[in-house]
Amino acid sequence: MSLWCSDVIVFPYSDHDCVYLEVIKDLSHSNELGSKVVISRPIDEQKLFSYKRALLNENWEQLYLNCNFASADKTFETFFNICITNFDMFIPKRKCTVKSSFKSNKLKKNTKKHRNEWYTTKLADKKNKVMTYLYIYRIHKTELAKSFYVKAKKDYQHAINRAKYSYNVGKIEKSKNKCKSAWKVINSVAKNKSKEVVSVTPDEFNNFCIQSVDDIASNISKPVESFSYFLNKSQNSLPPDRPEFVFKEVTQTIVLDIVNKLTPSNSVDIYDFSCNLLKQIIHSVIEPLTYCINKCVKEGEFPNILKLSRVVPIFKKV
Repeated sequence: MSLWCSDVIVFPYSDHDCVYLEVIKDLSHSNELGSKVVISRPIDEQKLFSYKRALLNENWEQLYLNCNFASADKTFETFFNICITNFDMFIPKRKCTVKSSFKSNKLKKNTKKHRNEWYTTKLADKKNKVMTYLYIYRIHKTELAKSFYVKAKKDYQHAINRAKYSYNVGKIEKSKNKCKSAWKVINSVAKNKSKEVVSVTPDEFNNFCIQSVDDIASNISKPVESFSYFLNKSQNSLPPDRPEFVFKEVTQTIVLDIVNKLTPSNSVDIYDFSCNLLKQIIHSVIEPLTYCINKCVKEGEFPNILKLSRVVPIFKKV
């Protein structure tokens, strides 16, 4: 059992407030060293099949019959509650004991080996060539031997830089999250460099950022006319036969195509739903889901039940 408390703290150095969370963990009930008990929803093929079959056999007629009396928000909430009820029935929550994972020396060696994947046999041959010329130069001490050694060393260094560059670019391009991969490359280089101690205080840094924005805003020339003048002018300049933007109803094919293009992920929301789970059950709920989406489009409403987010604090090492 764990005790926890949370609060929102106004942070003076940012336009975002700070969420404070303190957890006091009770280790007296721990039955195994290095393990912890978590609440999860283990999903196997049988459970998933039963869940999809239940949704497919669900009587959605009541949802369509109440369309004239319920708003788009209530209609979507009714649809979603049916999905959640069946979800809890066929894929229920249960306690699971998981073991904490620790990095072993073997894993560290594998990581180190992974970082040198850019080192090819051609680079090894170039290195042997450099060492050979160095050996000859140390024996004969001639300018010709020295020139061969210097040239081979420069060629080897340039080849290393090109190999590292090509490897990092390829790794970033192949990654689904290119920004995250790029920062991994940057951090791997930055960690090897000494950090410079900065004497600037937080207040000075904060005032500098605020003053910079004020300076930029003061240097921007403001128009004499208001924004409504430019909007009316742009509307009047459009050709008369230009079609106006209107929302159109979506089809089941469009919804299926959008769901199939979602990035695969096992990360869950507050309802324990994930993108991968949605992809697997979409054919069982495509008709009522499309109906609910079109009702939301017609009435210009976004379901309140989908406005809730799951926020997970992740510790970042210093």
